Amino acid sequence: MFKKFTQSEPGEEGLLAGTSRRIFCGRCDALITDAERATRIGGRHTHRRTNPAGFEFPFRCFTEAPGCRPEGSHTFEHTWFPGSAWCYLICGQCGIHLGWHFQGTMTFCALISDRLRYEDRR
Repeated sequence: MFKKFTQSEPGEEGLLAGTSRRIFCGRCDALITDAERATRIGGRHTHRRTNPAGFEFPFRCFTEAPGCRPEGSHTFEHTWFPGSAWCYLICGQCGIHLGWHFQGTMTFCALISDRLRYEDRR
């Protein structure tokens, strides 16, 4: 379903160190965001959370993900970040679920790490 990374996934500090990496949808290769938009939420860029159905998601936080579009209404139900409501983020090109948009006390995009492809700018 998802293409294999052409570049290895960067570590916690890899995207926050001023790299010029672009981040693409792992399914259709649409440009989703870039490393310049990486941010820390709760002191970390990378997180891992489990939803009520028991599925665990590793994700990375970004101030924006212009290649995604929100899906559904924001809700506080089962939020991972108290004070911030969430809705799904889907790829603007192929429609695959890529993460969540949080808004409230903190506003950011949480993108599922293993559904992305990372590439250095040349």
